Amino acid sequence: MTSSFHAGEYEEEDVPNYRAERFYPVRLGEVLKSRYQVVAKLGFGTASTIWLCRDLEANLLLTLKVCITQKSANKVDNEVAISPYLKSIDAEHPGKDLLRLVLDDFQITGPYGMHQCLLFALLGLSYTTSEIFLLGLDFLHQADVVHTAKHNLDISPNNILLGAPDSSVFSIIEQAELEHPSPRKILSDHTIYCSRAIPITNGLPVICDFGAARVGEKHAGDVMPGVYRASEIIMGMGWTSKIDIWSVGVMDHNLDGHLKDEQHLAEMVSLMGLPPRSLLERSETSVSTGMQKVKLCHNPLSATFRRRETKGIGSPQRQFLSRHSKCARNG
Repeated sequence: MTSSFHAGEYEEEDVPNYRAERFYPVRLGEVLKSRYQVVAKLGFGTASTIWLCRDLEANLLLTLKVCITQKSANKVDNEVAISPYLKSIDAEHPGKDLLRLVLDDFQITGPYGMHQCLLFALLGLSYTTSEIFLLGLDFLHQADVVHTAKHNLDISPNNILLGAPDSSVFSIIEQAELEHPSPRKILSDHTIYCSRAIPITNGLPVICDFGAARVGEKHAGDVMPGVYRASEIIMGMGWTSKIDIWSVGVMDHNLDGHLKDEQHLAEMVSLMGLPPRSLLERSETSVSTGMQKVKLCHNPLSATFRRRETKGIGSPQRQFLSRHSKCARNG
């Protein structure tokens, strides 16, 4: 028996600035492109909903991403463009298989406009993140691709998922939806379904979300969210793939709240010491201005990264933090 909800915000209705007309009204059982049948909902975000679907031609399960109307077109188009570029690189690199690339893409017409649809291989969740994903990052950088991001930490547990060598865990979801339909909120013009839990899998870590990726060796502009920005972003310099390495270094060292640029640089100096002069010389605001920003904070933190983060923890954790401290320094 299907449970229905008729009041209160539900699933994607709870995202910031939600507008129902931006989302395509996907229906369970619907067949898109005369090929992909939607069998269960896996999740949602501010710009898309995620579904488990069955490829009726190949008879296999895939992940379907249905994007909102054209507001997010640039980000989606970028991901679609990056995928064939990376696939075309003829290289025997172990990291090439650690990237989630688009398998197929097409558009569908909704009541209020066009929606881009992307197909991906199945991926699951993990309680931990193996550093094997660094091989995928190395392949990206050798291909002159910077993962980067504007509003989220570019390399984070949110976009490092695990492969699913055994798809039976997703077949269980498909069968469960047939036998025990998921709860849903039924509205006059569309239905909002409850997301099924994404299963824990044991495959290799895979880097996802190339919507903000950049191709090329050197770049400019404001990227990375507030407290996670690398020093060259704060000081208005050009930047390279090293900002991805910075993200790896801070991935397990979340900084809370919003910092002014001067406070942010002072935090970095407190944790890792003064930046090299060669870095400051790249700043268009000059070496003196760069150093002035670093010294403007009147109460710099006194604890170093190692002293602050290794207090009261065991040897394995110390080794882990030591590696990530080096990542942050080399970023």
